[in-house]
Amino acid sequence: MRIPLSIPLIASAIFIVAGMVMPVFGQPPQISIQPEPTTDEQLASGYYQSGDYEKAAVYYEKLYAKTPISIYYTYYLNCLIFTKEYRKAEKLIKKHAARHPGDLRFKVDLGRVYRAEGAETKALKEFNGAINSITSTTNANDVIDLANSFLGINEADLAIAALQKGRKELNGSYAFHIELAEIYSFKKDFASMVNEYLDLLALNDKTQKQVRDNLQAKMDADAEDKIEPALKTELIRRSQKDPDKIIWPEMLMWLYMQQKNFSSALIQAKAVDKRQKLEGEQVMELAETARANHAFDAATDAYDYVISLGTEKFNYRRARMEKVNTRFEKITASNYSQADLQSLEVELTTTLDEMGKDSRTVPLMRTLSSLKAFYLHNTKDAIHMLEQAIGMPGITSLQQAE
Repeated sequence: MRIPLSIPLIASAIFIVAGMVMPVFGQPPQISIQPEPTTDEQLASGYYQSGDYEKAAVYYEKLYAKTPISIYYTYYLNCLIFTKEYRKAEKLIKKHAARHPGDLRFKVDLGRVYRAEGAETKALKEFNGAINSITSTTNANDVIDLANSFLGINEADLAIAALQKGRKELNGSYAFHIELAEIYSFKKDFASMVNEYLDLLALNDKTQKQVRDNLQAKMDADAEDKIEPALKTELIRRSQKDPDKIIWPEMLMWLYMQQKNFSSALIQAKAVDKRQKLEGEQVMELAETARANHAFDAATDAYDYVISLGTEKFNYRRARMEKVNTRFEKITASNYSQADLQSLEVELTTTLDEMGKDSRTVPLMRTLSSLKAFYLHNTKDAIHMLEQAIGMPGITSLQQAE
């Protein structure tokens, strides 16, 4: 069975129940004709908003009798429950359910009525009956609708049970990873939430951006910082259990980058680079990010790795230059000594001599001239270096301006 194209991959709305915010999974828009507001509808809404449910019920009953759509059904049912008209509510549910055969949400409505009148055993029977009614022929959207109904009555565990039953019955056609992750997040069961996201990733590595975005949003909102440790622990476990799956070191690298732990990120980046034969491209990106965050030692180690790949590699020259530039930034950003500056001058000069002075090494020449002019106070040599750079064949107008 194909995955239904209309199944959402993210939670797109929320229920607010008993002062609690709960995830509700978005559904495709229903194509139906909504009536224009009438006097009866305005009166019904007004009475409902003011809490006069008896008067609101009178108008919603009329509206539903004339146009039996879900919105009138829902408000009318609420009015009947609030006014303790339980038998009328039960009759309404069964009548509306007859118009929508196979829709499991009405069992939840019926259970809600039984619960309101204190018949908890009957309520649970309806709730469990709804879950047990999920079969291999149930549409995935209907499973999500049922889960949303449970969330609407503050029954997150029953919503989880419905989605898990759906996963079992649909047998791989749709596994509800995102939907379950959202509910686990609400329950602060972060270990289960992380596992749902990573199980989705294991199933389809093309969801990596989606999973990262969702996890990032969760971590940003995690005031107690409980998600990152759970995610790190599970990623390490999976990378050890399945060392051939490249997605786990990629995710660990991403996580360490979020934590600004660039040394640990570099370990993962090198592993990915070697296995995917990236010739240092991803490691160069990591080095630049580390450098921008003043993690100069990690950046230097990254450049050293790229340099070690060999002179014939595409990133070799850039890594050589950026390594020296990184040392310049590190020294000038700290309490440097004259010996530090002189050592740096020697390294810059040696690197330039080895790589040659041409349009490609102009950035290095610019760094050396800055060192001479602003730190070693040797303006004569600095000006000479800049004049050489500006007169270099192949230099662009932008490089001349810089």
